[in-house]
Amino acid sequence: MNYTKWLHQRETFKWLAYLMIFIYGLENQTTKYFLLYYFKDRFHIQTAQAVIYYSVTEALYSVAQIIGGAVIGRYTDRTRNLRRVVVGVMLLSFGGNFLYVLHGHLWLVILGRFLMGFTESLQTAVIGEVRRSYQNEQEKLKTVISWYEVFNQLGMNIGAGLPILFTGFRIRIGYLKLDKYNMVNLVIAVFSFVLAVVSYYKVTNLSKNLAIIDSKNQKIHSDSSGQKTTAEKLDQSLNIKEISSAHQNKHCQRKSPTNTKHLNNETKAAPGRPDPSSTSLMKYSDLLQFDIITLCLAYGMVRYSVGTFISNMTIIAPSEYHWSLSTLLIVVMTSNWFTLAATLLLVKHGFFIDNKRNFYLYVTSLAASSAMMTSFMLTNIGVLDILPKQILLFAILNITKNFIYFQGQLTNTFLILQTVNPQDSSFITGVRGAVGTTFKGFGYTLASFSSHYPQYHSPVVAMFTLIFAVLILWRRNLHLQRSF
Repeated sequence: MNYTKWLHQRETFKWLAYLMIFIYGLENQTTKYFLLYYFKDRFHIQTAQAVIYYSVTEALYSVAQIIGGAVIGRYTDRTRNLRRVVVGVMLLSFGGNFLYVLHGHLWLVILGRFLMGFTESLQTAVIGEVRRSYQNEQEKLKTVISWYEVFNQLGMNIGAGLPILFTGFRIRIGYLKLDKYNMVNLVIAVFSFVLAVVSYYKVTNLSKNLAIIDSKNQKIHSDSSGQKTTAEKLDQSLNIKEISSAHQNKHCQRKSPTNTKHLNNETKAAPGRPDPSSTSLMKYSDLLQFDIITLCLAYGMVRYSVGTFISNMTIIAPSEYHWSLSTLLIVVMTSNWFTLAATLLLVKHGFFIDNKRNFYLYVTSLAASSAMMTSFMLTNIGVLDILPKQILLFAILNITKNFIYFQGQLTNTFLILQTVNPQDSSFITGVRGAVGTTFKGFGYTLASFSSHYPQYHSPVVAMFTLIFAVLILWRRNLHLQRSF
């Protein structure tokens, strides 16, 4: 294999990863909002019983997310078998959604939802491998991760309202019933299977292959008698035509050993980061570092606040203000698409490239999360007496929630990846995801209390979120010294 071919493989995987995370976003939101109604419609059970099954199902879904993120993240770092992981995750997505559609027994639906949870590991595997594959191209690395999160948001925004398109759609095949409650999952199952097949033939083990190419180039360099540039080394491993093509784009040039050594020295000088020359995987005890702990817990608080907002809005709007489902969906979808349009513009113009800006954007997202939680107390003091006021508040809070989730997720990813070496990227992302999922589940568990007693719940959450913001600000010099 040569470097030019490897670049083509990396580009192919990038677009496949965008499609996969888009499918994940669709699956996550579509199933979450319609699962309760699915139980009631298919199995003819009362609301109270459906709520119990819903809670059990989402709890198992969260367990699968936690296990999948941490375990498969570690496996990816250890083996670098990207194709095996991606194909496996897509097949799990296919199996989970297919079982969900069958609804032959209630536990088939629950098992299907459980299998869907393992698709969370897609994020840990992809982000870790992307970091290793773009290690010497910092701007490209940040751009790729930014667009990856945009496609996730796009899937989530579409998934929340997509089942409505199948409102009048009903097909029966024996006992099997296809309608708005499971038709999207059938489409997702088909696309997941197609992506699994395509990935089997098109996805390669990028970082493992890159290491082989680097090893060959280093051997060529060590066998040569004089100092050679990167271009000269490539001349010995690629044919002349491939080199000319590779050099037409300045971003396709690899850093020379001298520059790489200089970069490693700079990274090594940054406190709070392991020796970049080390090739061994980090130990579990290495997670017990102040910055890793605070970034993971701060991420958990953001996920808790986002989960609390979603549950509180879906409880308060219809029960306290008697909103219809159409009103709720209009407010949510309109504000979602406004946020997505703004996010697309920011990413397109490279807003998330600068390290210093990303750090302060993350602190800002924590402060905004605190303000969002505090604003829920407005629902308990009688000032939202007319519909326009209610719509205005929830639209603003939903836009805030969307920015917090996207901005907090993206910038936290940049910050936490800078605390570990490339070979541990999937693992640390999986650990962070496990913490975030745990906090999110806890937020859903306390949904009834937080929606009815915001005056007791919101200040506590806001205070802890601000504490983490202050702790991260206190360590700003260390965070700003680090790089990928």
